[in-house]
Amino acid sequence: MNKKLKTYKIIWLIVAFIACFELAAKEKPNDKKMLELRGADISYYWQQKELGVEFKKNGKIVPLPQILKEGGTNIIRLRLWVNPKDGWNNLENTLAAAKELKSYGFALLLDLHYSDSWTDPGQQKKPEAWKNLDFVRLKRKVHDWTSEVLESFVQNGTTPEYVQVGNEINSGFLWPEGKVVDDLGFGKFSQLISMGCAAVRETCPESKIVLHIANAGNRDFQLWWLGNIKKCQVDYDVIGLSYYPVWHGKNIDKVAANVSLISKQFKKPVIIAETAYPWTLKWNDEQHNLVGMESDLIPGYEATAAGQKKYFKALCDELKKTKGCIGIFWWEPSAVSYEGFPSSMENQTWFDFGGNYNGTGDVYLD
Repeated sequence: MNKKLKTYKIIWLIVAFIACFELAAKEKPNDKKMLELRGADISYYWQQKELGVEFKKNGKIVPLPQILKEGGTNIIRLRLWVNPKDGWNNLENTLAAAKELKSYGFALLLDLHYSDSWTDPGQQKKPEAWKNLDFVRLKRKVHDWTSEVLESFVQNGTTPEYVQVGNEINSGFLWPEGKVVDDLGFGKFSQLISMGCAAVRETCPESKIVLHIANAGNRDFQLWWLGNIKKCQVDYDVIGLSYYPVWHGKNIDKVAANVSLISKQFKKPVIIAETAYPWTLKWNDEQHNLVGMESDLIPGYEATAAGQKKYFKALCDELKKTKGCIGIFWWEPSAVSYEGFPSSMENQTWFDFGGNYNGTGDVYLD
């Protein structure tokens, strides 16, 4: 074999080796552990679009769902109120939002509030149209409204993968009948919420039912609340927790430990249904921001874009290691302030005051 031919053979062998190595690398399964549900609640988005709010990535205007999709988000949470005064978050608008999100390939978590406005541990006001119903008719209304809503989603081609029956229901819902103040309060509350759960089972049997409470840092409360739910034999699939360091404690490890404990204790997967953290303590409107002081922060996680991303990565990394945790949702990462749209969450978004994406959501791909 002459030298020239020998040289060609060596080069060919090197090229073939490199090609085989690259093919093997491509075919090797991605062993990077990722959370099953990588979520965001963007219920404000369609209201913002009507006002002309624009979001940018790398200096270019890009639709918000596309930015989130490219960053690894795979499920969107949408809230639904019964008869909101301003029309937003009603059935018609939420169905349209769901249709758009499904076109991007997102899964859906539908957050049913059973109210005309916000509900949380401190307020669970009945819808105005339901306020004079006696308890028997109120139970029937919970069932029928839930069923009608979900049937609309089915007909819309947007059946939600997850349905949240009530929002931050630490103190029950549909006050005063469904208010929980002690063990005895679970009697009527469990009857009401069971009607909603039954409607989900009947109308969307493949959807998973989420029960959502706040205070991911309080293990004793979680054990008490979930223990009573178990005693009352409420039928559900997933435990949802809210975790905001300003209210629920600044120890991420403790939150992860609580998630592991309750998942094992109650044999249910757990999601962090809401979280957020500031990228600045400044403001861009006249609306009071929910988080605005240095004392609100976790030591070592400054209120900068880098600090926000560090917080989210630390939380996600802990949850990835936590047995029983299947996902997390950032609450309103796009709630930037705008003319006609003041926002108390403007400094906890994934966008600066000019609507430029800061990359925090890309933690989902890490």
